[in-house]
Amino acid sequence: MTEDQIGVLRHATGADSKSPGYRNRYCTEVDNADCLALVEAGLMSGPSHTDGMFGKGSGLFFVTEKGFKLLGFKEQR
Repeated sequence: MTEDQIGVLRHATGADSKSPGYRNRYCTEVDNADCLALVEAGLMSGPSHTDGMFGKGSGLFFVTEKGFKLLGFKEQR
């Protein structure tokens, strides 16, 4: 796993916020290599297409329970 991929997981979960783990979403292109690698590893799911809500070709990726545990969260919120 790369530092960029860890950064994606941390951003998706709000890990660096005052309430770490409060969110679970990451919006990017549906063919984002880091997110697709995280999906392959079972750490994220997606992409869920947004029907253009966030721009053409965008999708939402979500951190899985396995991804939350990797970041040190006891359970997904």
